[in-house]
Amino acid sequence: MKGAVISMPRNRFNHDHLLSLCDEGDYGVMPPPLDPQVALNELARYFLGDNWYTANPVPTLQVNSEIVAAIQQNYKGAKIKKRGTNA
Repeated sequence: MKGAVISMPRNRFNHDHLLSLCDEGDYGVMPPPLDPQVALNELARYFLGDNWYTANPVPTLQVNSEIVAAIQQNYKGAKIKKRGTNA
């Protein structure tokens, strides 16, 4: 089921899960296309958690704004750690 919420740890990349969200087809060495709304929903799940939701009675486009704002508020100044270091 495309776009299904699947709980999984963030400490590991799940290639099969990502492919399950993409359009089917043979795209050679390039990644398959991903619907923009499905992509944003996946980023919300990944960064905000499976339990994030809005109680506001607004259209999807406004919920998208809430998702972006929530991610920016929660990850302001976040730094990417290099593998194998504590920096």
